Amino acid sequence: STCSVEKMQRSWYTIRIKPNKEIVAAFNFQNQGYETYLPKITKTIRHARQTSIAQRPFFPGYLFLHLAKDECQWHSIAGTYGTIGPVKFGDQYPVVPDQVIDRLRSLENSSGFVDPAVWEKNYCQGQKIRLIAGELEGLEGIFFARTGADRSLILLDFLGRTVKTSAPLQALQAV
Repeated sequence: STCSVEKMQRSWYTIRIKPNKEIVAAFNFQNQGYETYLPKITKTIRHARQTSIAQRPFFPGYLFLHLAKDECQWHSIAGTYGTIGPVKFGDQYPVVPDQVIDRLRSLENSSGFVDPAVWEKNYCQGQKIRLIAGELEGLEGIFFARTGADRSLILLDFLGRTVKTSAPLQALQAV
């Protein structure tokens, strides 16, 4: 059975998924009226001198469901095609804090993929950085602010002046 979640307080729960069935399971849950979140990344695959980009789950074997705590029957969720069942400890189904989901979503790039380089790079205002890619590669500066999921504003000392410029987080490295 599906659950009606319009007027109820909802929480995020983690669901275990069969290998390589994350997209199928998410589709099936959505068809049942559930709100899902399946964070994804892109991965470069090299095989036989060819390179391709593939979409992969950020957490292979898992997705998140936004559910009203007392409305949904766990056995029907476990019975959804592609699903192993909800993550549980004894008879407790742990809630994933909304802040975790919000943080993951904030790390998505404009294409909707979590960028691992962004995930790993959290700079503080005033931290010394070096540009490791792009036209300004090799220059050092100061991290000023994050301007999006994968962009930053940095201060560079350029020809005796302090200049603000934008750079991708992937192009920065702490000094």
